[in-house]
Amino acid sequence: MQRLSTRPLFNVVQTRSSFRGLHRAARLCQHQPTQVHPSNTAKFLHPTHTPISTSKHDDETLRLIFDNNKFWTDFSINNKHSTSADNQTGIFDNPYLTSPEGIRKFTQVSLTQAQSLTVKIIGNGASISSLRDNIRNLDRLSDILCQVIDLVGFVRMSHPDPRFVQAAQESHEIMFDFMNFLNTSVELYQMLETVMGTPEILNSLTEEEKMVGKLLLADFKKSGIDLKDPTEFINLSSKISVEGQQFMNNANVPVSQYLTFPSKQLADLEEQNVKITKRFGRAYIPSTGNEALMALRYVKDEDIRRKIWIERRRADPSQVKTLESFLTARQKLAKLMGKSSYAEYELHDKMVKSPENVKKFLEGLANQIYPLAKEEIAQLKTLKDAATDIPNKTEEFQAWDREYFGYKYWETLNSAELDIIPQYFSLGSVMQGLSKLFQNIYGIRFVPVETKPGEIWRDDVRRLDVISEDDGRIGIIYCDLFQRPGKSPNPAHFTVRCSRRIFEDENDEIRALDPLANVPARANGIIKTKNGQTFQLPIISLVCDFTKTVNEEKCLLSFSEVETLFHEMGHAMHSMLGRTALHNVSGTRCVTDFVELPSVLMENFASSPEVVQLFARHHETNEPLPLAIFDKYKNANRRFMRHSETYSQIKLALLDQAYHDASGGYRDTMSTFYELEADHGLFPPNRESMWPAQFGHLFGYGASYYCYLFDRAIADRIWAHCFSKNPISREAGEHLKTNLLQWGGSKDPWQCVADVLEKPEIAKGDERAMQMISDQLLQ
Repeated sequence: MQRLSTRPLFNVVQTRSSFRGLHRAARLCQHQPTQVHPSNTAKFLHPTHTPISTSKHDDETLRLIFDNNKFWTDFSINNKHSTSADNQTGIFDNPYLTSPEGIRKFTQVSLTQAQSLTVKIIGNGASISSLRDNIRNLDRLSDILCQVIDLVGFVRMSHPDPRFVQAAQESHEIMFDFMNFLNTSVELYQMLETVMGTPEILNSLTEEEKMVGKLLLADFKKSGIDLKDPTEFINLSSKISVEGQQFMNNANVPVSQYLTFPSKQLADLEEQNVKITKRFGRAYIPSTGNEALMALRYVKDEDIRRKIWIERRRADPSQVKTLESFLTARQKLAKLMGKSSYAEYELHDKMVKSPENVKKFLEGLANQIYPLAKEEIAQLKTLKDAATDIPNKTEEFQAWDREYFGYKYWETLNSAELDIIPQYFSLGSVMQGLSKLFQNIYGIRFVPVETKPGEIWRDDVRRLDVISEDDGRIGIIYCDLFQRPGKSPNPAHFTVRCSRRIFEDENDEIRALDPLANVPARANGIIKTKNGQTFQLPIISLVCDFTKTVNEEKCLLSFSEVETLFHEMGHAMHSMLGRTALHNVSGTRCVTDFVELPSVLMENFASSPEVVQLFARHHETNEPLPLAIFDKYKNANRRFMRHSETYSQIKLALLDQAYHDASGGYRDTMSTFYELEADHGLFPPNRESMWPAQFGHLFGYGASYYCYLFDRAIADRIWAHCFSKNPISREAGEHLKTNLLQWGGSKDPWQCVADVLEKPEIAKGDERAMQMISDQLLQ
């Protein structure tokens, strides 16, 4: 999931970032929701020249840095031991970020730049030329703020040091206050109205500048600029932001860290070699993580599975209170802005346009998928009815039965040979495969780069430079992929800094206000394209929670984890290939129900035999994965609970809509959840479950969780049209890049989809277009 990509100008209502709000990271997500370069990378590459190292060498190194601990230790040795002052830097190679205090300094320098630029914009005069420049100046102002907000958004979610987290929180609050000032600046709004309302100026703007001008005007209005007194809007916005972040931070915090049972009741787990802590005849398993999942899969005793299932869905009452508080604040804010619900307030500028269209889309899917999903559950219930060795067995098929009997059902589809699939998907080989795929379809590849001391926040973070055949280095990806205590289990993509064009007149102002502007890491974070333009280098951080399983040496991925990695890399490629002049429409900075499209499309590549052949190698023998086994696995996987998985996503999207389209209000969150389970659930509702309090997307994707299903339908159409015959076609990749990826949010998303599919009628985004998209998901 993207960590929620961002939208509006100075919009502080959303959970993504830009003047535009707080960030995606995720896939926030994930939508909603970047810096520079070390001098020692020259031994691997030059930003605008052919790398010294060969493509083959880089490809082999890419696999080894993830799969071979000794190789990684040797590769990163300078990072760990160099004491040279010239080699010291800060996180993401930002020279300010060497300490928590550095975050505060970086915030103050950026705030000074933003304040100076704001004064310049407001006092720029009324001449045609000065007013014309102000679209670009507003965009720069947004970029200055986002380089702080997006950075601290990542630090707050992922940095292991609480001192950095605290400094990041303080930084966010400072920038949030300044954004509130900008959101309510009548001078800025009136200036922008003049620019967009003066034909002579408007006709001189590029199409991209016109698009950004329209977006910023809409964002001003969405942020309450027309209100006589913006105080209530500001207070509600602040409350939503603070409580929403608190909700997300606590979404994965268990009520109880461990569950304990008599040791003999967990003998089934020991037979599966799952590590269990035992003491005085009692066994302890964590309430979260792999052990609990394995218990749901392997423990026969239904009562044990029920207790584990419920414990995993419990929530502290304060978490429920936080959820209801920010949902109520969102509803008040929508009413303040003249809308009947937050969903109406949020969706009017999205692809779907209204809550009514979302409901029609979701209910249409639900009506067709529900009987198919119930049929799958009925197959599992047949297994339960036939089982004679289940202690405490109940007659009904319960939610805690799904994992146990689902695995039994999988075994009926499966054979022992399919269990070897992860042996061919080491993390290194999958990263290698992604690089080969992108080289085939886009002409770009990954090059591992040694980091400077201080550049990464953990020793096991890897840095990859993204190298284009045409333009050299076009971006950086920091890979924080391994499990550690306290780390969120949710995969996420963070845009730490996005691409935009750097214009010549900016440099003097930057040097005057940034004391470290001439430090190489700050000064060289650019892309020089072959046509002579200069762009800001995008920086991405990918965060996953993969576990090393082979003597702590290698990380072998399940196929679903392979799909997860492909998904997150889809977001990264959107950030790298988006080539817009302006920050506000760069890469993943597009509407929420479009931002998941490139990442969902990437999942299709993960299951393509042609793509799998590029990289699936046994982690010990290096033998390729036999395609007959992979095809058998895919066929079994396609039959395994496919419809119930889709239906679960539909139900979550319906819950999201129930909370955010409650124009008449809802009694309370849990009652609404139980009613939805009773009306639409696949299992008997259980009133001990408080799962919505763990559903972090309710904040990050408020009223927009449907976008995963919506974008899945579009992605399937694009796959069938462009890639199904040849998934590694450069022609198809260029077609996707030039018609969709490179535009970011600068072009109407319906038009992008129509251009890729070569179906002009879809560009209208009307009811017929929505129906064409819905039909694809049902095939």
